[in-house]
Amino acid sequence: MWSAVRRRAAPAFLALLLVVAAGDSGRDAPVGAREYLSRALDLMEAHSVRRDQVDWPRLRRDALARAESARTPSETYAVIMDALTESATTTAAS
Repeated sequence: MWSAVRRRAAPAFLALLLVVAAGDSGRDAPVGAREYLSRALDLMEAHSVRRDQVDWPRLRRDALARAESARTPSETYAVIMDALTESATTTAAS
């Protein structure tokens, strides 16, 4: 049952996450890919119900490495979705 709920909720959560991460940073300059991804990861960690079970430093390091060539926020979407999936299925001991 929970896996079905997670599957249905994941797209909505991703959409919300992307909107919030793209929000006004108080600067005129556009947000770069690395900053966008970092904001998304910050939000994921802060609001995850599994935040104490996920190895966030490793997840962050891996996500940033996978998005190293990204130049725009939209080029990080697949990495963000992978990080969401990983944070929902892995533990710090994995």
